[in-house]
Amino acid sequence: MKRIPFHKIQLQDGRSFQVIATGTHNEHNDGPDFFDAKIKIDGLIWVGSVELHIKSSDWNLHKHQFDKAYDNVILHVVYDDNCLIYQSGRLIPCLALKPIIDPIHLANYIKMKVGTNQQFMCAQELHTLDPIYIYSAIDRALVSRIERKLSEIQHISVNEAYEVLYRMIAQAFGSKVNKLPFEELTMRLPFTILKQLNNKNRKLAIEHTSGLFQPTAISEFLNEERKLREIALLPIGSVNNKSWKFSGVRPQGFPTMRIQQFIKFLEYFDIETISFDCTSHELLRIINNAIENVNKTSEGHLKISKTLGESIVINAFVPFVVWLAKKNERSDISENAIELLSLLSAETNSILTKWKSNGVNAKNAQESQGMIELYNEHCLKKKCLTCAVGTKLLNR
Repeated sequence: MKRIPFHKIQLQDGRSFQVIATGTHNEHNDGPDFFDAKIKIDGLIWVGSVELHIKSSDWNLHKHQFDKAYDNVILHVVYDDNCLIYQSGRLIPCLALKPIIDPIHLANYIKMKVGTNQQFMCAQELHTLDPIYIYSAIDRALVSRIERKLSEIQHISVNEAYEVLYRMIAQAFGSKVNKLPFEELTMRLPFTILKQLNNKNRKLAIEHTSGLFQPTAISEFLNEERKLREIALLPIGSVNNKSWKFSGVRPQGFPTMRIQQFIKFLEYFDIETISFDCTSHELLRIINNAIENVNKTSEGHLKISKTLGESIVINAFVPFVVWLAKKNERSDISENAIELLSLLSAETNSILTKWKSNGVNAKNAQESQGMIELYNEHCLKKKCLTCAVGTKLLNR
């Protein structure tokens, strides 16, 4: 946008034009591209929507002339103005960019786009760029990823640190597929109740609340259930067993398996013994000790793999440490989260394979997390103008 000399351009009909506010980008499919924009045409301020097309005729091609949602469009921005556009009998003001777009800048964009796999638009040019720009973009993306994960904690209604950590650990065991039913389990069975139970009753309570297990010793379970009810510790209902997803999940990731691993992890990882002033190395040592104890006392299929263990650290402990730092206004704690990622090995997945094929390798989880975020939020969405790599290449 900075390359377009808005202070000099005019609308197609010759009227003077000024952008006061670009409005809000419509990220959904229905309706104009921008809402609540504010522009000045010949000294008169207009407030409404803005629509973008390659050609003016795309307006009719997309049937906007029959959609009342486009009646309040105050500006039609196109590359090529090839026809007049009327909406409900009103001529829509048009701004054509073809005469004013920098041809060198456009050529750079086309060079990036043509011949690529449409996912890494900069693939052909990436090797020509100083790595400092690439890793700078990765670092920025990591911060955005942590902040986005942090926003996912904000909906948790409790404010007690151990309760938040308990819920985050459960969601990490659920991964993307069963994150929500794990969250519901911890809402029905809060940590304030769980911590009052011994390991045997804790296991019964979690299994009962999950809705997935039938007790093998019915009479024993009923006796324990009666005791729990008498001391008002029985959780409120159970998760609907249809909420749990088995389809598309490998056997080692079945929710029945993950729940048993979650139970064993809580047996050896005492949340209340964690000092939130401990260093990242100390926290990782405590987590790894708990996982080692789980694996020593569990059958093969219930052991926590290195991949799952590091996923729990990345998706539970890292965002939690940042949440704790913000809550207590402690930047030093927040730095521990980044350091925690640097102590973990880089993940292995299709996204990182794509980066590797383009000559960019992750040394640890700190870099791989940033690379995943950069790919998902910029490369896939082709947001090159908000990426340090894209802007550097386009500005050559």
